[in-house]
Amino acid sequence: MLIALGLARLLLHQPVPAALQEGRKLMTFWWAALLPQMLAALGAVFALAGVGNAVGTLAAAGHPDG
Repeated sequence: MLIALGLARLLLHQPVPAALQEGRKLMTFWWAALLPQMLAALGAVFALAGVGNAVGTLAAAGHPDG
């Protein structure tokens, strides 16, 4: 991370506090940073519970063959 910060500073000619300020601005949307992890956890719970198989069985029962 420090290497990336150093390279960004050299390429963009910005002071170090600018990166910290922008990171702070981005984290005002904390829910957007947390959402992918929450959805991944929910998907894992659904997979372990066999929800996909249950939905597939219900869909097959309600849909005629052919």
